Amino acid sequence: MSVVANKRRDYLYVSLLVITDQIIKLYIYNNSMDSKFGIIEGYVEFYPMFNRDYSWINSLFQLGIGLLPHIIFSAIVSIGLILVYDFVKTNKQLSNPLNLTFIIIISASICSLIDKIFWGGSLDYIYLVGFFIFDLKDVYVSVFEILLIIYTIKNYKRIKSMDEKKLFKEYWSFVKKKYLRIGK
Repeated sequence: MSVVANKRRDYLYVSLLVITDQIIKLYIYNNSMDSKFGIIEGYVEFYPMFNRDYSWINSLFQLGIGLLPHIIFSAIVSIGLILVYDFVKTNKQLSNPLNLTFIIIISASICSLIDKIFWGGSLDYIYLVGFFIFDLKDVYVSVFEILLIIYTIKNYKRIKSMDEKKLFKEYWSFVKKKYLRIGK
């Protein structure tokens, strides 16, 4: 399969993950906002609520950072992840586990951006009793973190031997040529 076909397939997967997250939220918003029940009694509950703090860090430390800075940050992160993914997919060999890792984190970042723009926050609905309430997007982030840790452990020697300056120069050259149309 060509690189372009692979990218299209991967963006289809991203779309499916994002759509799944949003369909669940739409269903809950329209049908179950007042419902609360145990999933695993005493441990995990269905408990829908809006998180209007916009991010975990903002909520945890009560920083009071508003919606617009969160939208801008989420947009920058999403664009940055897509650019890095495109660079790696185009110029480097991308293993299936690392490709899956990119698909998951790009999906999570797009879900986060959609939450902020269209929901004015995040509709969280899974309560880990005594800890926090989260949604499917947060599960994506956790899976990403786990996959990234496993990938890093398995590829530690190769990662350690990388020349970061050279890699960054290659990346910046790629972005300038492909997206900024500089140096063509």
